[in-house]
Amino acid sequence: MIDIGARIKTERNKQRLVLKDISEKLGWQHTSRLSQYERNEREPTLGVLEQIADVMGISLQTLLFGEELKQKQVTSLDTDDFILTPLCTLTCKDGLPSWNASSTYIPISKATHQSSPTSQQYLRAIQVENDQMEPYLQKGDIAILDTTDQTIADGSVYLLGYSETWSIRRIYTSPDGGLILSADNPKHPAMQASRPSIAILGRIIWRGG
Repeated sequence: MIDIGARIKTERNKQRLVLKDISEKLGWQHTSRLSQYERNEREPTLGVLEQIADVMGISLQTLLFGEELKQKQVTSLDTDDFILTPLCTLTCKDGLPSWNASSTYIPISKATHQSSPTSQQYLRAIQVENDQMEPYLQKGDIAILDTTDQTIADGSVYLLGYSETWSIRRIYTSPDGGLILSADNPKHPAMQASRPSIAILGRIIWRGG
């Protein structure tokens, strides 16, 4: 299995670069994003990995596989190491989802996601459209959800459908049995809801961007 965070850090250290060096070349204002990647607290998309490899002056394959390229020829990402999840757009009607899959697939490392083979077909990737869940999810990030996981666990993050729209929120159960739909960004107040008034479309299991 590929430890993406360790691979990024290894290649950065080889070139005697600090976090700030790479972050500035990528146009990122802070080093926290790259630091989270290296600690496997956040997983970069394939596009971001390509950018990181480019500013280091190495190929994506070298970034991912390093010295292994000397022992074997790698011609593509090994699907034994990755789960390919379709990037979708989502529309809701009366809270019910309609998924429209694109031709783009988001690869996530099996080392960071231990989904069973039977559940992988129910994974969906979606692009975050607002700042409600910052800093956990930034606008433009990719979030992957397990559409079979609709059981509420306090503090977990879910994709919710209601009326003609959808939202990503952290859910807590209130003492009266209702739900508190919390946004991590303090600019957006928490909302109260009853369980029948919303559709839980799945739990967020991966984020990247």
